[in-house]
Amino acid sequence: MRPAALLVGLALISATSWSGSTATAAAASRQRVGPPVGGVPVVYAAPVPGRVVAPFEAPATPYARGHRGVDLAVTLGEQVAAAAVGTVGFAGTVAGTRWISIQHPDAIRTTYGPMDRIDVRVGDRVARGQRIGTSAPGHEPGRGPVSLHWSARLGPDRYLDPLTLLRGGTGPWRPTLVGAGEWSTTGERDVPAYDEWTGEHSWWGAVPGSRAADGPGWVFAPNPNLAVGVAGFNSHSGATAMDLTHLGYAPEDVTHFSYAGIDADGRPMPYEAHDTLVGVHEAALRLRDQLRALAAADPGRAVDLMGHSMGGVVALWYLLALHDPADPTLPPVDHVVTIASPIEGAALAGTAQRAQHNPLVDLIVDHLAGHVSDSASLEDLAPGSALLSELEQRWVRAREDPWSSPLATGTRVATFGGSRDPVVPEHRSELPDAPHVVLPGDHSRVRDTEASRIAVRAFLADQPVPGAPGGVGHVLSYGISWLEGLVGELLAPPLPIPGLG
Repeated sequence: MRPAALLVGLALISATSWSGSTATAAAASRQRVGPPVGGVPVVYAAPVPGRVVAPFEAPATPYARGHRGVDLAVTLGEQVAAAAVGTVGFAGTVAGTRWISIQHPDAIRTTYGPMDRIDVRVGDRVARGQRIGTSAPGHEPGRGPVSLHWSARLGPDRYLDPLTLLRGGTGPWRPTLVGAGEWSTTGERDVPAYDEWTGEHSWWGAVPGSRAADGPGWVFAPNPNLAVGVAGFNSHSGATAMDLTHLGYAPEDVTHFSYAGIDADGRPMPYEAHDTLVGVHEAALRLRDQLRALAAADPGRAVDLMGHSMGGVVALWYLLALHDPADPTLPPVDHVVTIASPIEGAALAGTAQRAQHNPLVDLIVDHLAGHVSDSASLEDLAPGSALLSELEQRWVRAREDPWSSPLATGTRVATFGGSRDPVVPEHRSELPDAPHVVLPGDHSRVRDTEASRIAVRAFLADQPVPGAPGGVGHVLSYGISWLEGLVGELLAPPLPIPGLG
């Protein structure tokens, strides 16, 4: 729909009675308690489960240009539900399209349209989640996906980002921290916005820095999926691949993989660092068990897998070696994100393996890392290992024929490396022909910056990802890797790589 026509339509609805509120693209199952306005708390839920096609853009003045709501992806004729309890204030045709507005007890008005069918009348009392009609095309043919425009307004001219209605708690509503909308209903700033991060390298190739992501992040998820975090080698319960709630996922939609497996009820069991020594394949088998439990509890819901360090290798091995898109007991995999993962091996893992043949080095390594030099995991993560070679081969075959591979449901993979990572130099975190971005930071901090939140969330929302591969960090990465290999050769004799002679 043309922006001008949409604005006129909303204005006419306002003149007829009063205008409506916007909603978020968070999953429909997510419900939040809106902050009390006038002392009346109201629980809101998204009117449809679709992703955000067009975000809210606050107008500078009541009559200035902007996008006074959000557009949510729908299918033609999809059921549209009331976002919260309220009374229908308008249900009819404006400028040739059908619209519905609902007045809620907290003084917020929400509007939905264009509608193909209207199932309520002015004055009807509706409940949250009650069907109010079905969707109609929200764009002219060829101009974008079918979408539902959902808007929210407080008073005669204060438009709100409807996604913020889905946030829990009683404080001021907080919109997305990046981009437009750094405001709250009180008219005061709620939290600092993230610094813009384009990821553009300097003329000599340096990766721009980024401060620690101390803010709470986004208020709505990048998509309607479940999120599963897979921590790395030597981690333990409580360790995370990344704070996934910063990306907007609801806490109830986030789970963390356990290297110890699941209990009889399908819940991840507590695990210790020694549980990460089992090897990548065994860990991936346990990840499959955990994903089956998620699918049983929430059938049909897709998952996003996010792994840090070895966790990214585990997630990739699961996808390419164990995942079956045709297995109804497994959830569809929508995205896989790896951060500082040794996809091409870590020289330190190879050195630790060879240290078994040097008593002095073996003693030092075991003292520092806790008797891990003979672990299956380090054998898998050594450069040129049989598992990593097979991983790359499986990826190449999957890319060549995605329709009959684990990528058949449209799974997307992106890799991220740290610009100053001595553990996994960033060029070793790449997967051939997969999107790769160098983020600022070392092996641990690379996942905790605002830049990492911005870039990873953009990928998960299927938006352009800021940043680039290579640069001066790439050169330094090769240098670090060469030095690590040299030290390994001096301290311990090389071993034949299993499967390579």
